[in-house]
Amino acid sequence: MCLVLLLWRLLNISKKPPRIIHPAHTQPLPGPDERPYRSPEQPLPRSDSLPPGRTSSTSRYSNLGLLPTELLLQITSHLPAENVACLALTSKHYYATLRNEIDMRFPDLKQKGCFMRLYWQDDIPELIMCRICNILYRWEDHDTCPRKYHHGALWQHESITFSWQQVRYQIHPEWVDAYVRGFVKGERYGPPLDDLSYELKSFPRPYKMVNTVKARVVSAKLIIHSTCQLYMTLPAEIQQLASVAESFTSRLILGSPKGRQILGIPKEVSKGVDTLRDAGCYHGRHTLPAVIMDALHDLSRPWDDSRRCHGLLHCGRCATDARVSVVAHDARTVEIKVDQWHCLGGRDPEQRHPLEKAHFQQPDNSYLTPFDTSTLPSRDLEQLYNAGCGESSLAPRSDVRHSWLQQWAWNYRPSFRRWPAGVSQCRIPSD
Repeated sequence: MCLVLLLWRLLNISKKPPRIIHPAHTQPLPGPDERPYRSPEQPLPRSDSLPPGRTSSTSRYSNLGLLPTELLLQITSHLPAENVACLALTSKHYYATLRNEIDMRFPDLKQKGCFMRLYWQDDIPELIMCRICNILYRWEDHDTCPRKYHHGALWQHESITFSWQQVRYQIHPEWVDAYVRGFVKGERYGPPLDDLSYELKSFPRPYKMVNTVKARVVSAKLIIHSTCQLYMTLPAEIQQLASVAESFTSRLILGSPKGRQILGIPKEVSKGVDTLRDAGCYHGRHTLPAVIMDALHDLSRPWDDSRRCHGLLHCGRCATDARVSVVAHDARTVEIKVDQWHCLGGRDPEQRHPLEKAHFQQPDNSYLTPFDTSTLPSRDLEQLYNAGCGESSLAPRSDVRHSWLQQWAWNYRPSFRRWPAGVSQCRIPSD
């Protein structure tokens, strides 16, 4: 009997194929001192120690692989659909578990756009997604979506422009994500902020104009600082105008067919100030020249009058703060400087503030509707841009005079000034 068992064992050994070991793959065996110590009470590793359906790779990269299926489904029920879809594509176990919980075809375009951003931003960082047609394109090859002409009327109003002379300086919503992503993760994931910085000089006679734009990322939000400087020579009539009237109120003529006209404004000054109407946001393009004219009148006052036009102005319909300053270099030459700070929001378009979204919305007649100016503004984009100290810098400072841009509620044109319907009198800010 023993002889039969011995022959059967020798036959089984002879059937095994010889083991071939490549010389390059051979490694010396560890010595007795280098072997890991295992106590007798420690059990041997077993291949069936993981729950069924879970692989060692799943448990190595995520603790969710060790959870029961019921608890995993309970956790994913509180997550957005795009996050659940990304989790389902990480392993076969997650896909088999979550494929009945979410529709991977994404009938909702917003969920599809969020999924594409989450899933592709790390694997293919050179691509960004258009929020209108939901396609991916390379940000290095295109300044905007290659199918922008198929967007219809949204293509004309889907970006914010900082120069009315150079159309190429436009920022689209998906590019805000690209700039912030490139600043946070590196130049491989998005364009550098230096691409937004530029300086443009023009000499429209008899003026000299300098436009500069700079960008920073503060508290994971993109903030643009645009500066427009206008150097102009004042004619002698501006001295007579300032001596006749201390304010615009005594220069009004009521009952004009064009509205309420204002006389005595030199034509050269009107044209120069009117060139700055497009230097700011759309909601203050008619109000900003009026603020500049009030600052010009402040130059002729012999006393120190801290006018509201020299304070920090806030737009109530978009995230834009402005500051106007007028400096007289000599008897006839003045410098008009308009600084504006625009907060465009962060990476996720759905998490942006409504005032930040207003930069990319189609302009309408909302500036004619009443605006609540009873409360003072609480933001300070100037301090946030300069200091960059986070949310704490949004608190108002005591040394800065805040005012709503809509408090002026009167427009200035080169030939006339008019009010919105329903306003019976001029609202000139007073101290």
